[in-house]
Amino acid sequence: MNQLIALIIHRDFSKILLGLWLIINLNPDTVAQTSADSTAPIEVDILKVGYAQSLSADSGKAQYDAYVNLLVPIPVNDKLVLITGINYNNLTTKAFGSTAQFYKLTIPFGFKATLNEKNTITVVTLSRVTKMIQPSVGAKFQPGGIFIYTRKVNEKFKYNIGLYYNNEESGAFFIPVIGTKWNPSDKWEIKGNLPINLKISYTPVKPLKIGISYVGKYESYDLGKTYLVINRNEFAFFVKTATIKNLIIQAGVAYNLSNTSKVYSSSDRVNASVAGIHLNDSRNVLSNTQLNNTLFFDMKLIYRIFK
Repeated sequence: MNQLIALIIHRDFSKILLGLWLIINLNPDTVAQTSADSTAPIEVDILKVGYAQSLSADSGKAQYDAYVNLLVPIPVNDKLVLITGINYNNLTTKAFGSTAQFYKLTIPFGFKATLNEKNTITVVTLSRVTKMIQPSVGAKFQPGGIFIYTRKVNEKFKYNIGLYYNNEESGAFFIPVIGTKWNPSDKWEIKGNLPINLKISYTPVKPLKIGISYVGKYESYDLGKTYLVINRNEFAFFVKTATIKNLIIQAGVAYNLSNTSKVYSSSDRVNASVAGIHLNDSRNVLSNTQLNNTLFFDMKLIYRIFK
C-alpha cells in the first residue's frame, strides 16, 4: 500500500477542492499542506512527482522508487465532489536474491460529501493494477478502497476514523485508520493517519518548512507461481520550500527501520490481515530479502495552485 490524510471541512467551492486532494492522498503516502487558519489561502496539489534512492554502498541493498500522482476533482455542488485521478508507481528492489522491477497503477474514484459544518464522509475505490516488469509477469488486478469519517472540533484540530481495504496477493488486507490534523501554533503542524503515516513539521520562516515523518508500507506483487510481499517502515527528515509561486520542492533523508521482501507460493495465503497482523498464517517463506537499516535520499516536486 502506498503511499497517507488530513481531511478539511469547508463549505465554499475552493475549500472542498482542498479536502478532496487530502483524502486522495491517503493511498499515495503524501499529504497536501494547508493552514489551520480559515482566512489563509487554500492550497491544492494538482501534480506530485517523487523519487527515492537508497544510499547504501552495498549493492545488495539497492532500491529505487519513483511515482507520479495526478488529481482530477469534479465538483458537483458545494457539498459534493467526485474524486478521480491517476497514481503511478515504479519500484526497483531486491527479491529472491536478484533485482526485480515492478509497477503499480491506481485509479481512484469516489466522492467526498459534506454533511454539515463539522462532519464529512469520504468513500473512494482505490483499485489498482500491479505487474512485475523485469522479469515480465502478467498484470494482476487488486480491488480496494477506503471509507473516512472526519470531525472538525475547531479551526486548529480535526480528527478522522475509517477503514482501508485491499485484496493483496496474500489475501484480504484491512487497516483501521485513526487520524488527526492539529496546529498547536502558527508554526507547528501535526497530522497523520496511524498506522499508515505521521508527519510533524515546523515553519521557521515562510515558505521554508522542516520536519520528520513516518510511513508504513505494505504491498504485494504476483510473480507467476509465487508472490512477493514488501513491508517497509520508514522514518524521514525533510525540508520543503517554494521555488516559484506554484512549484514546491521537498528533499529529505529517510531511514528504513525494517524493509523486508518475502516470497510465498501462490497457493499459500492467509484468511485476512488486520493492520499487518495475519490471521491463521501458516505460510512457508520461500525467500526473505532483508533491506533493514538502509538510508534513502527522497525528493518530491509538487505543482500547487492557490484559491
